[in-house]
Amino acid sequence: MRKIAALCAVFFLYVMFINAAVSAEERTDYNGNTGTWLMNGSNSTHYEWYDINGDGSKSPYQHEGSQFFNDLSVNLSRRITAYELLGIRLNGTYNDSLYRGKRGLLLEGGSLTWEKGDVSTPFRVTAGDFFASQSDRTIQRSLKGTLLELQPRLGDERRFHSVQIFTGFSAPTYHDFDVTDDYYNGASWLVEDNTYGSFLFSAVHNYREEDIPQSLSDRDQTVLGLAYERSFSFAGQKAEFEMELANFSGDISDASLHDYRKSDNGIFTSLKGRSGSVPLTYSLSFEQYGADFKPNGATTSADQRRYDGKAGWNFINGMNVTGRAQRYEDSIETENPSHTHNYGITFTGPLFRSGGALAVVYLDGLLSTTRDLDMSTDTVTNLLQGNVAIPLAPGLNSGVGFSVRDTEDKTSEDDSDGSDLTLSLTKQFSLYNVSGSVTPSWTLRHSGSSNGNQDSSYPGLALQMERGSHRLLFAQGINFQDARGADATDVIDMQTSVNYTFTEGQHSFSVYADRFGRSPSPGEDTDSYRIGVVYTVSFDKVFRKPAHAAEATAATAAGETGTLLAVRLKPGISMADAEKLLSEEGIIGYIEQSDMRIYEARVFDVLTQRQRLVLELRNGSLSGTSVVVDPDRYNDPEEMKEILGDIRSKLLRRLGQPYEVVEHGEFTDTLAEDIISGRFERTMQWKTDSGVVLLAVPKRLDGKLRVEVIYSVDTGGSSRGLQQVQ
Repeated sequence: MRKIAALCAVFFLYVMFINAAVSAEERTDYNGNTGTWLMNGSNSTHYEWYDINGDGSKSPYQHEGSQFFNDLSVNLSRRITAYELLGIRLNGTYNDSLYRGKRGLLLEGGSLTWEKGDVSTPFRVTAGDFFASQSDRTIQRSLKGTLLELQPRLGDERRFHSVQIFTGFSAPTYHDFDVTDDYYNGASWLVEDNTYGSFLFSAVHNYREEDIPQSLSDRDQTVLGLAYERSFSFAGQKAEFEMELANFSGDISDASLHDYRKSDNGIFTSLKGRSGSVPLTYSLSFEQYGADFKPNGATTSADQRRYDGKAGWNFINGMNVTGRAQRYEDSIETENPSHTHNYGITFTGPLFRSGGALAVVYLDGLLSTTRDLDMSTDTVTNLLQGNVAIPLAPGLNSGVGFSVRDTEDKTSEDDSDGSDLTLSLTKQFSLYNVSGSVTPSWTLRHSGSSNGNQDSSYPGLALQMERGSHRLLFAQGINFQDARGADATDVIDMQTSVNYTFTEGQHSFSVYADRFGRSPSPGEDTDSYRIGVVYTVSFDKVFRKPAHAAEATAATAAGETGTLLAVRLKPGISMADAEKLLSEEGIIGYIEQSDMRIYEARVFDVLTQRQRLVLELRNGSLSGTSVVVDPDRYNDPEEMKEILGDIRSKLLRRLGQPYEVVEHGEFTDTLAEDIISGRFERTMQWKTDSGVVLLAVPKRLDGKLRVEVIYSVDTGGSSRGLQQVQ
């Protein structure tokens, strides 16, 4: 009965939204001209069944039996004039699933936005969900409240002004929240001058009420920031300089859970450039944060100093070589500071051409040393990793991936080593109007230390098939772990996942099933099953013929100084234009896979991890662009968090306020299992005049962890294809 009542409630809300939009159809704007209401969204009904046999503590699932939830998302927008826009977004759910947190009918997110640019002071105001973004040193946090953005015209026309004022609280949903639990007020003022550069003044105040179970009193914090940025040219160089000074004052807690009133500073500087005469790029950065620099909304780490230098060279054949030298100092204000030196070199691009064949390579080498002052820590790590993709024939590609790591601990005999080798083969096929690809793979992994050695063998198979409205995905993997040492346990892990989807117009029906098996020796076996059914109806309706075309619903960030390659490759441009843009960046040489071209390329220069640029083609034009970032360390949640944060900062600066943000779950050691079971989700979405930019940690059938940036008209369709990119 509860499920029937929930479906009735969801249907009532759906009808209510449609009626509201239809009644709004007849409203007129302030000039008496009929406006245009656009509505889109979706309603997804999920039913899942779980079963756990054996040792439940080793299962990725915690609850058995039936689970039900229904998600409803509605977006309404009205383009009143070319310079005025109204937008409404609501995300709600009826939850009867133990995997989704609180049960009942919940409003998870929503916002009302009014943007008006044809007044003396253009503005945009958002009430509801918004992302408070000033800098990594002040605040990067999803909030619920009100954000006001103003663009006053003050004095000289060569100066652009942008003012932001916000107030809001941090909470996952609007249900049972406490405003004072984590409350923020903030303001910023950006001044962009064509001659002198850009200045940003920012201030954030945070209040958190006392936490009696944790023996914490009320905490009150304030952080102030002054940032400067300027692009300039010298001696044939095009460069960009950034700097920010930040001051923190407020309450912090130590390990004994006592609160103290502290004050400390942070500094960040960066210089990036490229030569106009030779294909050279370079960057230098420095940042330092005191031991008491701990703003609650910032993303930096206290008691740390970092130096970072990189230089890259693009060869005429498309090969890119980038070297890096880094020094990280931790616990700098303690009696025993430590420092880490990293020296690395990365090769990406086409390796050779022969008879039309092309191999694309990614190769990275790293030497890292870590020592502290009293020499209680003294380690040296050598790492070599890479991947080579080789087309063997039309529709047949092979791949070889490897990693070799050796760590020497000079303070003891606790040395360790590890190695990976992955072989894969991808075959595309078309048979009886069924097209798809099949990828068998085999991974051999070794790890050793003073505690023992472990060898793993992981054969896998991925299959994708499509015919018209039908789509089938299948992934199978078996991990044989052979452990040697005292109290060692051999384990066989098995994962099987299948997903069938039928799509017809606005309707989609999916059936999926997962099986996770674990067989330790000695120990008790574990078998876990999940079977799910999803029905989704999407709606996209225009009420009244538009008077003029609806353009972007989100403005570009004020003071933008450049564009990312992944954003310049807009959906809809011709492949010739796309190739010209890539050539300007020195990116040539790719592997073809179905309707995709896959390049090894450094799109985000702040990252050292492997990056692949994926172009999806349709009728000779670009239908979508994606960047796939693979972590260096296997199943490391901290590295995933760092990758996501670095890319997010880049996109926020260039695209401004995101249209939608979903943050659910935490970065823990069970991150891979949490993504599979739905306990973790990270997505951020922007709307542009050419499509949608989506930043996400995707849920994949094979369970691999990675970060993706997708730029397409239809992000759902584009991200589906990335399952093929192994």
